[in-house]
Amino acid sequence: MNSNKDINTEDLIFRFVNNQMDSDERLSFLEMCKKDEALKKEVVFQKKLKFAYQHQDDFLVFSTIQDRQEQYTFNSFSSKKYLVIAGGLVLAVLFYFLAHSFMENQSRVEKTQALLINYSKPYPMYIGGLDLSATTPFSKAVNAYLKPDYPNAAIFFGEEYRRSKNQNLDAKLFEGISLYLAGNEELALQSLVVVAESKQNINQVAEWYLALSLLKKGDLTEAKMHLAKLKTSNEFAEQAQKLLEDLDKNEI
Repeated sequence: MNSNKDINTEDLIFRFVNNQMDSDERLSFLEMCKKDEALKKEVVFQKKLKFAYQHQDDFLVFSTIQDRQEQYTFNSFSSKKYLVIAGGLVLAVLFYFLAHSFMENQSRVEKTQALLINYSKPYPMYIGGLDLSATTPFSKAVNAYLKPDYPNAAIFFGEEYRRSKNQNLDAKLFEGISLYLAGNEELALQSLVVVAESKQNINQVAEWYLALSLLKKGDLTEAKMHLAKLKTSNEFAEQAQKLLEDLDKNEI
């Protein structure tokens, strides 16, 4: 449905083309055309069309209308073309930021991995009077850990933890450490969290390897939180402080 403004404009064009305006109104309309390019083009089109009809020239009528359609098609095509270009630019900018973010993240991961080499050492195991020739899961786990064969050590420590009905937290701790040293930080986190949340003396050991696992996984914020807690511990205070300083120094 045409708006009142469209109807008024059409009426003005009709009256102008058909010489139905007085001089003042005509001058006023011409001023409007100067300010409105679309209105000016419409007036030119209507005058050409009127001329073609007056001279009963069907070909001229057809060509005039065709020119109008081609102009509309061209404008429409241009608009679409500019939209495609604009969309392409937006995608290019988005791709740039995503690629930049990915590269930054990769750089941070590589720096972290290189840094962790100095800290990723196996925790010492005191075997006391343990019979390493025995075939119990715990003996097998210790043997594998000392070889070192960390994947198998993790399996045997897990068996020992389950055999003890989830009471042997030493086994759970070394299961987590073995998993971390074997390069499986995802599973290591699951084991280490159990020990870290306990009130046993070994929970600080679990906290340390938990922080290392989180760093390796890329969870920097949570890892730094655990390292901050360890700054007050007896065994890991110095290491935790140094690691935090190294992380800041390397802008990780």
